[in-house]
Formats: sequence, C-alpha cells, structure tokens
Amino acid sequence: MTEKEVMQNSFFEQLEAQRETDPMIGVKTGADEIFQRLILALKDGENKVNVDLLLQMASGLAGVACQYIGKQYASARTKQIDGKEYVYGAEIDNFLLYNEYSVYGMMAGIFKKLHPDKNVPLPDGVLNNLKKNSTTEGYAVKDLENPSQYITGYCLMYKKFEPIIAKFCKDDDEIPILYALVLQKCINTADKAISYEYWFEFCLENAIYSSRQHLEEL
Repeated sequence: MTEKEVMQNSFFEQLEAQRETDPMIGVKTGADEIFQRLILALKDGENKVNVDLLLQMASGLAGVACQYIGKQYASARTKQIDGKEYVYGAEIDNFLLYNEYSVYGMMAGIFKKLHPDKNVPLPDGVLNNLKKNSTTEGYAVKDLENPSQYITGYCLMYKKFEPIIAKFCKDDDEIPILYALVLQKCINTADKAISYEYWFEFCLENAIYSSRQHLEEL
C-alpha cells in the first residue's frame, strides 16, 4: 500500500468515526470535494469559470441525481408525451422539493443566508411553467434554449463523479442531498454576478426539468 493510499484510508476512517456526532459529515465533505472538482472542470484558458455554466451544470447534476436515486423506488413511473418518454415519481419529487434536505430546501437555505430581507420564492411558478411548457417545441429554461441537449452531459459528469461520491455517502439516499449541497455552494459563488430572481428560477427549473428526462444508462 502506498503512502497516499494509507493517508486516504486514514481520512475515511476518521470520517466514518465522525458520523456518530455528525451524521451529515460524509455528505458535507463530499459536496466540498465535488464542488472543487466541478470548478476545476469548468475553468477556461484564463483560469476563470462562467457562473452561468456553473449553475447550469450544478442544477442539472442535482436533477439527474434525484432521478437516478428516486427511480429505484416503486413510485417511479414513465409517461409518453408526443412520442418522448418522461420520468416521474413521489420519491423523485421528495428529493427535489419536499424532503428536509431537498434541492429546493437547500436553495431556500442559501437564499435566506444571502438575502435575509427577502422572501424565499415559492416553487409554484416554476412548477406551473414546467407543466405548461416543458414538453412543447421551443421550450427553454430561462435563457437556456433546447435544454434537453445537455442531459447526456449531466449524465456523463454524474457517472464520472460516482466512484468519488460512493466514498462519502453511506447510502444512495444521501446522493441527491450531496448534489443539493453542491448546488448551494455554486449559488453562493454566483450570487453577486447573477440576480437572485434569475438564479432561483433557473436552478430550480433546470433541476426539475433534468429530473424528468429519460436518462441514459451510461
């Protein structure tokens, strides 16, 4: 065993021991790791990161994680609309919107921290827009046209990170929470460059839209 492997084993042994006092320590530490890797992956030739792209990738990954894990439950189902397959399910929605550590919940948490004098936007407007328009021709997530073209990219990134995340999450249900935390960190980074009205709607809509698409089994 190399010195690096010994150090890694020691790190994860310590992490496991800390779960007794902080059950979320693995998820939080894993989110830090994935956030840093995502930043590194998106840096351009000038060592800068486009924050619009950062939010797109983070919200897309969060949505993909909600489906990949949520569709393991019996509540998951597919629906054909105009010849295209979409995925729905109570557990997918719980990871997105209703669990204590849902994507929406994490977004609401960082919103309250960054803008304590503002009311947290409700998801109703985004949900209504998705229901009305997301299966129609020409649909866009805010300024992101043809969002379905990016789904395979989210899936590839998810699969790339999967072996890393497995080291931090004690079970699969923690994976959507980890990605919700990654999105929270990305929002914190992008908030000064993008209005909160825009990022809140964009991130939530892109996450939900991505979770509804038929995902590639890569």
